[in-house]
Amino acid sequence: ISAAGEGILVGGEATNNSTVTVATFSGAISNAGTISAGGSGILVGGNAATSGDTGLVTTVAISTFTGGITNSGAITAATGSGIWLGGHATISDGNNNTSSVTISAFAGGISNAGTISAGATGIWIGGVSGDRGLGGSSASVTISTFGGGVTNSGAISAGNTGVLIGGPGSTIG
Repeated sequence: ISAAGEGILVGGEATNNSTVTVATFSGAISNAGTISAGGSGILVGGNAATSGDTGLVTTVAISTFTGGITNSGAITAATGSGIWLGGHATISDGNNNTSSVTISAFAGGISNAGTISAGATGIWIGGVSGDRGLGGSSASVTISTFGGGVTNSGAISAGNTGVLIGGPGSTIG
């Protein structure tokens, strides 16, 4: 897979009062080949961004993801993370707005037996939320249940952190 953005994306991008929903994903993501991505190699979650107006609700939601994520190949993520479970939730303007990325249940864990080369983080569970709204706004990244752990028997090279669980404004469990 060669992509300017994410190599594999389960979830999506939601902006200004829109919703991306994945009710149930089962069967796992497995890479035994090569992923070369401008953004993240594998992203489960996405980005929710709200700007302006009042009372906007912007969400990316994955209710249930089972089967986990496995890499035994090669992932190169130029500016993103090799494997990322979570996302960004931001509010840049307006009053009483809500932006959220929520993964209610993730089972199967994340396993790397291959090679991950990432401009940001090798494996990231969590995200970043930021609220620069004018008042009464809320931004959050939440992973309610994460099961299966993180296993690395391969190689991870990252511009920031090899494996990160959490992040500014994120809630895990």
